[in-house]
Amino acid sequence: MAKVSDQKLMVYCLVAIFVVIAMVEGAKGATICNIPSSRLNLCRPAVTGRYPPPPTKQCCLLIKHADLNCLCNFKDALPASNIIVTMIPNEGI
Repeated sequence: MAKVSDQKLMVYCLVAIFVVIAMVEGAKGATICNIPSSRLNLCRPAVTGRYPPPPTKQCCLLIKHADLNCLCNFKDALPASNIIVTMIPNEGI
């Protein structure tokens, strides 16, 4: 895998965290880290599977509104959700 810049890696980690939060929370009307949980699935394709596609524009826009300090509280939940951040492609952001 090509070397990923720190900024791109942060975005990919945030995408993965959003997806974990969406899976754990499950509530349609809840807001998590300043993001409506009902919209978090916009980022799921970019962080799952063996060859995930790059995050979509909608996903990237969603991440821009996140409370990053809040999201850091969920980083340890990634392995339990089979989300492998290092498998995310480094193009598209």
